[in-house]
Amino acid sequence: MSALTLLLFLFISIPLVAQNEVIEGRIVDELGEPIPAVSVILKDDRTKGTVSNLDGYFLLELDSGTYDLIFSHVQYGTYELSDIPTGVS
Repeated sequence: MSALTLLLFLFISIPLVAQNEVIEGRIVDELGEPIPAVSVILKDDRTKGTVSNLDGYFLLELDSGTYDLIFSHVQYGTYELSDIPTGVS
C-alpha cells in the first residue's frame, strides 16, 4: 500500500426504495483531491461493486444491512473498511 493515506468519506443516505438502501461516498487523497477509478466491492460478494467517477464519488445500492467494503486502486493499493451500515440507524 502506498504511503499516501486514502481518506474515505462515507455518507449514508435514506433509502429511496423500501428494500434497497445506499452506501455512497467520495474518495480523496490526503490533499483532498478526488481519486477516480477506485474499485469499491463487497468483501463477501465480489460480484457486487462499483467504480468511483472522475470526482471520486461512488454509490452502491444494497439490501439493508452492514457490509465490509474493499477499495482498490492501481496507484494507491487496497484499503478495507468494516461494518459499514446502510440507511439510517
